[in-house]
Parts: sequence; C-alpha cells; structure tokens
Amino acid sequence: MRRSSSDWSNLGSDYDEARRKANQVIINVNQFFPLLDSEIRVYKDKMSYLGDNSVGKPLRPFPNVEGAIEKSGTLPSIKEEEVPPAEAPDTQTEDSTLFATELDGEQQQRQRQATSTPKSAATGSHDDEWTADRKRKILTMKQTVEEAVARHYRDAMLALKQGDDLTAMRKLHRCIALRPDDADFYHHRAELFVRQCDFRSAIANYRKCMRLQPEAAGSAGYWDRLAFLYLFYGQTLFDQGYYAEALENFAKASEMQPDNVAYQTRSIACLTALGRHSECLALVNKRLETNNSNPDLYVMRARLHFIFKSYTLAYYDAKDALAISPGHSGAAQMRDYLFESARNYGRQAVELAINGRLREAHKKASLAIDMDPSVAEFHVRRAALNRRLGDFNAAVEDCLMAMDKCDHDPASKPFTDAQRQLLLTFNDFAVECYMKGFYEESVGLLEKAIKAEKEEKALYINRGDCFYRLGRLQFAQLDYEQAWDLDPNDSSIGLRLSLVHHRMGQAAFQEKDFAKSVDCLTRAIERNPLCHHLWTARGRSRYFQTDLKNAQVDLAVALLLKAELDEAMRTLLTRLFPSVPTDKILTGTTGLRQKAEKELARYYQSPQPESPAGAASQQQQQQQQQQQQQHTDSPDGPKAGKERRRRKKRAPKSSIPSVAECAKDRQLNCDLVRDKSRLGR
Repeated sequence: MRRSSSDWSNLGSDYDEARRKANQVIINVNQFFPLLDSEIRVYKDKMSYLGDNSVGKPLRPFPNVEGAIEKSGTLPSIKEEEVPPAEAPDTQTEDSTLFATELDGEQQQRQRQATSTPKSAATGSHDDEWTADRKRKILTMKQTVEEAVARHYRDAMLALKQGDDLTAMRKLHRCIALRPDDADFYHHRAELFVRQCDFRSAIANYRKCMRLQPEAAGSAGYWDRLAFLYLFYGQTLFDQGYYAEALENFAKASEMQPDNVAYQTRSIACLTALGRHSECLALVNKRLETNNSNPDLYVMRARLHFIFKSYTLAYYDAKDALAISPGHSGAAQMRDYLFESARNYGRQAVELAINGRLREAHKKASLAIDMDPSVAEFHVRRAALNRRLGDFNAAVEDCLMAMDKCDHDPASKPFTDAQRQLLLTFNDFAVECYMKGFYEESVGLLEKAIKAEKEEKALYINRGDCFYRLGRLQFAQLDYEQAWDLDPNDSSIGLRLSLVHHRMGQAAFQEKDFAKSVDCLTRAIERNPLCHHLWTARGRSRYFQTDLKNAQVDLAVALLLKAELDEAMRTLLTRLFPSVPTDKILTGTTGLRQKAEKELARYYQSPQPESPAGAASQQQQQQQQQQQQQHTDSPDGPKAGKERRRRKKRAPKSSIPSVAECAKDRQLNCDLVRDKSRLGR
C-alpha cells in the first residue's frame, strides 16, 4: 500500500521534531517507514539522504550512530540529560515514547515480514524493483572501496592477459588511488612501465614497494629487481652517451649488490669513458682486495695501467691473470702485445746507440724494460747506456737486476755481460771520482770491482793510481806489481812502477837515507831506463854517498838521453865536473861516454818493456835515438874519442899522471868536500 503526499508531510514534521528533541542522536527512519523508497548511507561524520537521482542536504553529525544501530537495530532511547535545557519538553505531558506513531516490537516484526514477502505480479513493476533493491546489502565506505579495488584489479589483470597495457595501466592507477598502501599494485605498475621502457617510473614504483614492505623487499625480489633496473637504465644511458647519468645508476646498482662484478664493471666502463681513470683504477684495486681470483679484474687493471703508461704493472697484471686462467684470451693478447713492443723498442735502442744518440736510445731501452721486465738483456743494454751517460748508480742497479733475473748462473751469457758491465761501471765511476779528487771513494769502488773480478789488470792499475794520489806508495806498488804479473808486456805498468820508485827514492833522499834512495831509483831505472830524471836523481844520491864515479856515469847517461840541461843537471854538473865545459864532459873525460853507454845498455837491453807508455812513446824513442846519433856524429863525439884512443895506443903510455891532471883531481875532491859540508849544515 502506497502512502499519500499528506502522510509524507506529516511524517516529515514528526521526524524534524524528533531530531530537534534528540539533539545528537540518529533516528532510524526505517522503523517508522519500512516502505520508504530511499537509502541512507552512513559516513564517518555525516549522513546523507539520497533520493532518486538527487542528493539531500547532509544531516548533522551524531555520535555512535553506527554502533547504536548495529547493536539494537532500533533507535536508542533519549535520556533527559541529552535534551537541551531550552528545548526540554514538559515532563508531565511527555510519555516514555518518542513519537506517538512509534510502532511496538510486534508491529515492527510484522512489517518486516510483510516487506520480505514476495509481491504478486498484480502489484506492479514498481513494487518488484523496490523489493529487489531492498534486498541488496547496504555496504559501508570501506566495503565499497574494497569492492571497487577488487573490480579494477580484475580488470587490470584481464587487460594484461589480453595485451592491453594502457587499460591495465589505467585500472592500476585507480587501484593505487583507492588503496595507496598496497605494494602489489606498485609492483604490477612497475612491470608495465618496464614493458613501456619507462625505467625511471619503474624504478620509482619499485622504490615505493620497498618502502611499503621493507622487511619483505628481499624475499619478494624487489631488491634484485630494482638493482637490475638501475643497471638496465644505466646501460641505455651509456649507449646514448650520457655517461655521467649512467654512472650514477651503475653506482646505485653496485651499492645494492656489491658482490655482482657486472655492476662494478659497468661503473668502471663509465669512469673510463668519462676519462676518470684514477677513480676507475681505485675501484678496481678495491675490488681486487676482496676478490683476487678473478682474471677479468686483472686484465681490466692491466689495461688501465697501460693507459697510465705503467707498462711494467700492466705486464705483471697480465701475468697474474694468465696464472689464474692460462687460456684467458684478453690476458694472452695483452702479454703478446707487450712482448712484441718490447723487442721492437730494444732493436731501436741498439740502432740509436750505434748512431751516438744515447739519450734517445736510453728512452727506447727503458720502454723495452717496462713492457717486458723479465728479459735480462734489456737491463744490460740500459746499464751500458747509463754508464756512457755518466749515470753510474742507475747502471749498477740495472746490472744487479740483470744478474738476479739470470739467477746468477755463470753459464748464462746475460749474466756474464751484466758482470762485465758492472765492472766497467765501477771502474768508470771510480775514474769519475778520481777526476774530481774523491780518491777514497774511488778506492772503495775499485775494491768492489776487484772483489768481483780478480783477473782484470785495469782495476789494479786504477786503484794503484788512487793510492799514488793518496800518498800510499806501498799499496800503489803492490797494485802495480799485481797488474804487472797479469800482463808483463804492458809498458804503462812499468812506467807507473818507475814513478812509484822514483817518489819513494825522493822521500828517502829527503830523509837522508841515501842508500835506500839509490836502491829505489835503481828499480825505477829498471822500469824506465830512458828517463833522464831518474839518472840525474840517482847520480845526486850517489854524490852524497861519495860514490863520485858512479855519480859521474849516471850524469853522463842523463846527458846522453837529453842534450838540453835542466836545473838539476846543471847543479850536479858544477859539483861533479866543476871546471869542465858541458860540451866537453862526454868527450873530454876519459872513457866516460863509453861507461855511460854501457850502463844504459845494461838496463835498456834487459827484459824490460820496449817503450814506457805515457812517458816515452815510440816517436820519442826515435827522437832520442836521433839525438844519440847526433852526439855520436859530433866532432867531439865517439868518433873523435876513438881517434884519440888509437893515437894513444900508438904513443908510449906514461904510468905517472901529469901535474895538471893531479891538480884537477885535487880541486874536484876539495869541491866535493865543501859541497858535502854545506849540505850537512
């Protein structure tokens, strides 16, 4: 039975009066009007009356409305204290019921049964629609949202199966808008972004998933998937030439999975493309500290060292990579390239050294050693170049390294070459110190060389020269004699020995040990009989020994060797031949020239060096022979003496000397005594 419009107006006025009296209490109008063709939807803070295609004004909010309705199913009773004082009704006229039209429990039950009873076809279609709508369950806001989310999610999955990505994306957007705290929706949407190559949006959705479910990020695969997306997005940027942006994504992927070599490898590739090789090398070194069994890392570091021109480090990295994986193609290729380049540089160094371009040859030799430091011959070549350039310390280091790389095998040719170069380096270094006046340092270097090679005469000669400069004549004599034993035919050694003995004789003369002085000078003359200074010095020592005849012979030999007189010879001539002119000494004195020639022949024909090197060369000998020939061919020379001897043989010889000769001898003796007494004072 349908109600009239007047009944609806009366009910509305009663309803307003009830609301006014209830003050904050919601009244279930269905208990009064079960056949009301309307729907009341309850919200958290208000109620709205919804009619046919129209929305009523919201009612005032009332507390605990849902709880009161759900518990009792009826309107809660209104207490007196809930009614405002200004509007409180008269208690004498007011009964316990709220409205006069309120139905009791039995009436309400009958009314519900009546509404649940199916209508006959005669009642009309409007009643059937109202009954069907009435049977629907009234949903809360939360239930409505959940139902909408489920419906959109089903539609999205169906669209995904059908390949309709746009529809699926739109439905997932609605799901996320209705339920923004569900990680599955972001996961599906991220995968849709991946299919559309929108990696940035996909990364943002996966990050949202990880924030919503941080404890399940690893088990759900969000962590690994996000790392892979960083890698994939970085690779796309890298292919497009955006190396800085790609490096940022690769770095994030490496931070998420530090054990994944591929991620760090891509970061290294970006750093290399950006030219930041130092950072790249540091990253590889850090990786090798934790994982030293990966040959790819060694090859990568070898290439970086090659970029920095650290060829030796590149060589050892390639060698380590091959030790881990002998068949590694990248390491083998790097090693072969270094070997071939080293040999090319070695050949260029030899050619440049032959042409005298030592500096350029040294650079090429250094490159050869850097690219293949295992070859000892390269060190030997660079040692020779360093020695010729005067860098003796570097030459010694190269020689020692070459011998170490040969395992000190005496049968190895590089070892013998390195040893030879080491000796030459010590010798040249000692000579350099000798030229600068560092004789002690020179002796130390030569001692090292002699310790390594005891059969090299030049080392003994040079050390003897150093001792000679230091005044250690006995040590110098021993070194010269050792060199003489190794090579008796070397005239330079005899010259040095004569110098040592001459100096020792001079020292003995200063100490007035004339016997020792004569002995030392005799040894000096044995080593160098063509030096007139030695004969003059020995004649002077014999003069002070009062051995005047031998002193005159020594002075005569000195005159034979040198026609021009020096100061020492003039002084001695005035003492030995005081009244005899210089040009008459050899010719005027009976038999003096013959004695001098005999004395010279005694030393000169002995098994001595033919020519003392450094003091009397072959040319000087020829000049001396020419001078002797000139003396012989002179009017007062040996021919004139021979003529006089022939005449003397023919004439009767007197056994009594003449007065003049006796006077001369007496005067000579007086002069000798006077000179001795003067020297003694």
